[in-house]
Amino acid sequence: MWPFALLIFFSAFLLFQVQPLISKFILPWFGGSASVWLVAMLFFQVFLLLGYLYSFIINHFKFKTQKYIHLVLILLTFLTLPIIPSIALKPIDSTFPVIKIIILLALTVGLPYFVLSTTGPLLQAWYARKYPQKNPYILYVLSNAGSLLALITFPFIFEPLFDSVHQAWLWSGAFVVFGLGVGILVWSKFKSLPAAIVKSETVQKVGVRKTILWILFPALASAAFLAVTNHICLDIATIPFLWILPFCLYLITFIFTFADEIFYQKIIYFVLLICLLFISPFLVFNNEIGSFGLSFQLISYSLILFIACMVCHGELYRLRPASNLLTRYYLMIAIGGALGGLFVAVLAPLIFTAYWDLLVVLFITVLVVAGLYFNSVKEKSTAKERQFIYLASFLLIVFFSYYAYSIKLKSWVGTVAAERNFYGTLHVKESLANDEGAKRRFLLHGVTLHGEEVIKNDKTIPAISYYSEKTAVALLLQKIIKADSREIGVVGLGTGTLAYYGQKNDIFTFYEINQAVIDYAHKYFSYLKDSSAQIKTVLGDARLSLEKEPDVKFDLLVLDAFSSDAIPVHLLTEEAFELYSKKIKETGAIVVHISNRYLDLAPVIKAVADKHGFGFVLVDTPKNEANLSYRAVWLIVTKNEDILQSEELKPYITEKEIKKIKPWTDHFSNLFTILN
Repeated sequence: MWPFALLIFFSAFLLFQVQPLISKFILPWFGGSASVWLVAMLFFQVFLLLGYLYSFIINHFKFKTQKYIHLVLILLTFLTLPIIPSIALKPIDSTFPVIKIIILLALTVGLPYFVLSTTGPLLQAWYARKYPQKNPYILYVLSNAGSLLALITFPFIFEPLFDSVHQAWLWSGAFVVFGLGVGILVWSKFKSLPAAIVKSETVQKVGVRKTILWILFPALASAAFLAVTNHICLDIATIPFLWILPFCLYLITFIFTFADEIFYQKIIYFVLLICLLFISPFLVFNNEIGSFGLSFQLISYSLILFIACMVCHGELYRLRPASNLLTRYYLMIAIGGALGGLFVAVLAPLIFTAYWDLLVVLFITVLVVAGLYFNSVKEKSTAKERQFIYLASFLLIVFFSYYAYSIKLKSWVGTVAAERNFYGTLHVKESLANDEGAKRRFLLHGVTLHGEEVIKNDKTIPAISYYSEKTAVALLLQKIIKADSREIGVVGLGTGTLAYYGQKNDIFTFYEINQAVIDYAHKYFSYLKDSSAQIKTVLGDARLSLEKEPDVKFDLLVLDAFSSDAIPVHLLTEEAFELYSKKIKETGAIVVHISNRYLDLAPVIKAVADKHGFGFVLVDTPKNEANLSYRAVWLIVTKNEDILQSEELKPYITEKEIKKIKPWTDHFSNLFTILN
């Protein structure tokens, strides 16, 4: 058995190592959005489905034919290595990101990933035919164990020790070893196989109902996994560790439930799932959830995912077939996984303006499991008992719908506009008017504030939040960088608050990746239209856009894309700052907004500043409720000593010790080193 176990374990390890590796590789090319991971997961689920379909079809051929087809496929895959994305595939604009990500992944890792995805079901089918009296599902447990080990070792071993290019070469070499291992196994262990399992006690036929459940339960588990991943990445950070945490929980539930039925106690997990069903709206729709802290959010979402997946995978294992239907069973699981990914990554953003995905998945899971239970006891129950069950089910549906929607309505109070797209959710909200008739209007991306202003008597009054007159960026624009005509670049638009400091003859160029943000800034806020400066907005990823503007030279380049907890890491790398240094004048400066709940970005910027010979100062401005301003931490990077020694900055400069870390690059970053 050990050769089967070793190869299945190794193939699963490679299969799940490549997912965070290649996703991190392409993350800078698509704006660092959390949705890059969701689309990548959808791609991997679809190619897993194709691999399982291949295994299902080829398993009906004579073994000699199977052997030659599969070995030729592995040899062809060697020609596609190494798995390093070609620079020719780098997008030139931000249009159609989903399609571009899928094409890029298909051309880079499509064939190797497809081959690896065939290994588990194909070798298990061969094992079941060679050893029909043994349980093939233990190999599925080993497969998931290999997947889990891959995900755990990526952020803790491979990511800190190797950059993405070296990881890609290591992975490609390991794939060659895997391919040779499959060849050796086939030629040494298999000369022939039984054509089919013919013993009547092992042959099983499956109806439509059970086949649908084989698809439905993995679809619900997959959708829950991706919905939780979405919440974690959007509310915390788009980093491999936080992609991998829910993935590990997802796989652990597979290992537990498929190892032995004792791990899944149906009634206990079902009761827990119902309890979490009523807690989840509070987590999803509470605008103040960030104030509860990182640990609370991670534990809460992880618990929801674990319980939901234990229920789905536990029920899936209870419905497992005999060995003659092994490849069909795995094919249905793959179809379900792909459908769950399709729902969260593609359909949900089109259907919902808020993150209803997780609630819908949990609710359907409860109904399906309850329906199976009711169906199993239907023959034994009386008419009155059945009527009570139906009434209780109806009341549960009505009550939960009302409860979830009421919490949503509470969070929706004051909402002027809302939109959900590839980059997340946007809300424009207004507070109630105060005694003076003034009300505040906010722009929120998820739960993160991206600017506000005050409206009084139908007139707008600036509310400069993180950009008050004592902040580094305001001091630079008002008192330090003086010229008759200034070029100011701003990465991240928000409400366009910085345009408030624009002077006649100034040119402010805002770089914004999300068209909805541009639309909302123009439609619901007045900073852009009321500014004295000439305003330009450039749609697209800032790095890609700056690369296409060879003649631009800024007096000040403002990086304001990091107040959200899902930071775009690719804007903080050596390559990024090398680009920025070419886009500012010799006397110019880069100022970076690093106010963040969970991450201390100062060491990252210090490392790249030192690398490029820049000086820097950390400017920390306290909160001032009188002028509606918040505490703001900015870091100025420049070679201009006059700016660094400016008298205007000295009262707010913080002389705290900044720890030394390895500079980040497009192929290396480690957020563990900067967690607060």
